[in-house]
Amino acid sequence: MKLDERFLVDFFWHINVVLLLVFTLISILIAIFSKEKTYTYYALYTFFLLSYVILKSPYLELYRYFEKVIPPAYNFYSQTLFYSFYMYFFLYFLEVKTYFPKFTKFIKITLMYVIVVSTLVFLVATISGNSKLFNTYYFYLYAPFNSVMGLMALYKASQTPGYLKYFFVSGSLVYLCLAILALVLTFNGYNYKTSIDIAQKSFYLYPILFFYLGIFIEQIVFSLGLSYRVKMINDTLQDQFQENKSINKQLSKSLENRDEEISRLLKKAEKDRMAQIKSEYESQINKLQISLLHNQMNPHFIFNALNSIKVYLIENKKEKAVYYLNKFSKLVRNILESSREETITLEEELKLLQLYIAIEQIRFENSICYTLEIPDEINLAKIKIPPLTLQPFVENAIWHGLSPLTKNKKLNITVISAPDGLLLKIKDNGVGRAKARFTNQLKKLPKTSLGLKITQERLDIFNAKEKLNYQFKILDLYGENKKELGTEVHFKLNTI
Repeated sequence: MKLDERFLVDFFWHINVVLLLVFTLISILIAIFSKEKTYTYYALYTFFLLSYVILKSPYLELYRYFEKVIPPAYNFYSQTLFYSFYMYFFLYFLEVKTYFPKFTKFIKITLMYVIVVSTLVFLVATISGNSKLFNTYYFYLYAPFNSVMGLMALYKASQTPGYLKYFFVSGSLVYLCLAILALVLTFNGYNYKTSIDIAQKSFYLYPILFFYLGIFIEQIVFSLGLSYRVKMINDTLQDQFQENKSINKQLSKSLENRDEEISRLLKKAEKDRMAQIKSEYESQINKLQISLLHNQMNPHFIFNALNSIKVYLIENKKEKAVYYLNKFSKLVRNILESSREETITLEEELKLLQLYIAIEQIRFENSICYTLEIPDEINLAKIKIPPLTLQPFVENAIWHGLSPLTKNKKLNITVISAPDGLLLKIKDNGVGRAKARFTNQLKKLPKTSLGLKITQERLDIFNAKEKLNYQFKILDLYGENKKELGTEVHFKLNTI
């Protein structure tokens, strides 16, 4: 095999086609699941860049076929498209709007006009059969304009804070230099038949080789930048987790100080006012205890979720990590919003629970068959409940009951009317509590359910304050020969 200029051109053509195809497909999937515009525009950028590169196929029959079915003007029209979406990718990748809102608005309006004008010129050139019309437009109008836009993007990118700009600037600068070099050589008539003498040896100039090298280097650098962006999202979530732990400590300290204050006030109060003062401060303690117990549950779940995200990143499953982060951030936001309230409606609680189950489904690769049954006549908004009351029961059903099963995993939540309120059932067809405890003993991992203990404490406080009788019981389900068929939780809820 002779390693010459022609071989390098063919080699980098194949490499770039595969690279762009993979990046396009991955970006499309991430964009669909995460709704991130960064990946949407990156997918459009790589797609039109791929369509341009494919037209340069080294396979003669394929090249001639493209010449017959694709208008000649598309050669340069595709470049106007992928350069335009490259600029959109730049705006969202570095979040330019946050730092330069006026510049972002100007670029978006300009790109819209560029795409419209380029499309109109392409259609006219195609219909009239005069491809030179678009070539003239490209070389004398678009190419100089695009060079200026590229330099402006690099300048603004260098002014944005953080490390992401280094990925964009370095990759774009290498690509822009090599692409301009290839364009200049092509414009001046250099091609594969033109040679120059260097050190008494003839070298054939292939302008497209410089372009292929630019694409390859830029895509590698951009992919590293997108990976680093995912890491930044994960770091943000970890910071939020640490902040939540700090809040818990502050709440614990506040509760201790409040207890001391109550003790001092009770000693100083008169006997006839002692009951009234005690009642008032006990109410405040209850509020702090509910908030404290609620926040104890948040890091318990967040810790498990962050571990799953870490596994995806370690295994280089970027699309799953981004999708998981999107779902997880939405759940954390809802949890933080609900934490401001002592109670929420059962409807809000079930929505939060469904989001939690959706996240667990990702970790279990959608192997759990989940159903939620609520009669239309039941008004869930009339039932108040402490936030995240039902989550520990579902967590136990999934992790202790269903996770040991290899198939046919079922989880059902049903709400039915009761004489003085509602009856909520959480049923799974897992291995049962006895077998789950036995498995934990074999693994030498015996533990009590912190979530259920906290839930009982929260319900006791809630019942005392609201003068209700919320209660739950856990039933073991058996079939023939006392074979365990799973677990069912009955949750009795009174109307307020």
